[in-house]
Amino acid sequence: MRLTTGRLLVLDDDHQVSSTIREMAQAAGFTARSCTAADEFFKQVQQFDPTHIILDLAMPGADGVEVMRRLAQEQCHATRCQAAVN
Repeated sequence: MRLTTGRLLVLDDDHQVSSTIREMAQAAGFTARSCTAADEFFKQVQQFDPTHIILDLAMPGADGVEVMRRLAQEQCHATRCQAAVN
C-alpha cells in the first residue's frame, strides 16, 4: 500500500539505521536512498534531487549541523528535512 510519494535521502553513519529507514520509506511509497558518509550524501543530493531528507546530527567526521548548513548553501530543494540524534 503506497501512502505517499517523493524522493527520500537518508544520511546516518549507522548502516543498519539508514537502511531500515530507507526500507520503511519505500514501503510507504517513497523512492528512497541511504548513505553512511557525507561525501556520498552530497553526491546523491545532486544526482537524486531529494524531496525529503532524514539526517543524523551526531556522526563522526561530518557534523550534522554542518551538513544542514551546506545543504542551505547549495540551495537544496528538499521540502522536508528531519534531523535526529542517533
